[in-house]
Amino acid sequence: MRGPVRLAIISTPRTGNNWLQHLLSRVYCLPRLSPTNLPNLVWGTLPAECVVILHWRRTPELLRLLDEHGFQVISMARHPLDVLVSILQYTLRERTDGWLQGEGGNERTILGRTPCSPEFLEYATGPRAAALLAVTCAWWHQPGTHRLRYEDLVRDPHGQMQRLIDRLGAPVRHDLGEAIAGSDLTSLRQQFPERAHHFWQGRPGLWRRLLPVPLPRQIAYAQRECFTQLGYAFVADPCLSMAQAEANWCELIGVPADADPTLAALQNALFDVRGELEQTRARLASVGHVGPWTLSLAQGVQRWSQRFPRMTRMVKRWMRRQR
Repeated sequence: MRGPVRLAIISTPRTGNNWLQHLLSRVYCLPRLSPTNLPNLVWGTLPAECVVILHWRRTPELLRLLDEHGFQVISMARHPLDVLVSILQYTLRERTDGWLQGEGGNERTILGRTPCSPEFLEYATGPRAAALLAVTCAWWHQPGTHRLRYEDLVRDPHGQMQRLIDRLGAPVRHDLGEAIAGSDLTSLRQQFPERAHHFWQGRPGLWRRLLPVPLPRQIAYAQRECFTQLGYAFVADPCLSMAQAEANWCELIGVPADADPTLAALQNALFDVRGELEQTRARLASVGHVGPWTLSLAQGVQRWSQRFPRMTRMVKRWMRRQR
């Protein structure tokens, strides 16, 4: 691969996109960007090299823009049932209405619910889940897309990353083994304590502990196009009872077994969010000494760089030569 390294990870949310982005960022020393939606991506202001995350359907416009700006596309696949369970957990801490700009609905109806709840089943078999799952499906068979399965990456991170690097054709700039060691779940949680919830379980097949028969079959039937295109099966544990599945969920999200899972989950999430708010206030207070003039100057420089990206790149190149 000649020229700057520009990579776009375009997949369904909660398929391991952030993990892959951190791995690629480390081995190629690339800045990370997560605009998620195409309208949020200002092409003219992108760094010369970067790895971005998008959750967006394959469209002629996006294909054209990616080609014009020299991006290679990587798409991650993950078992649809694991994806949906991960989305359920994620809604406790993050707003998701912006995914696909709200196509097919939102996740409000499943906030605080359990995988066995009627609300989750309705969501998982409905248009919103279908829209999100369709993102990876749309790119999976696109010529030129570098495909990667989450389950394979968990099983053999070194081998899968080396194969991806070979396909990308760009020489690495950092040791792959060190990049992998610094991007495991524990390391990522420590690096981003305010977003530790983003890196949840990371266990393929977790859905089998949470979705008793016949829920997987009902969801797979409703989303059969995704299961077929990505080649995932949905064989559930016939011995898993509804009560045990609910208990497993409560254990995973830290809710007492005898508590109302919906109420307790929301209370825990609220407590964590309040703690993060206090940390944010403390960080803001620590930079208060710079004064309003310096802050306004920094904001002005940022607006200037966004308005004149070409001039900004020229200034940066000149400054690097002066060092």
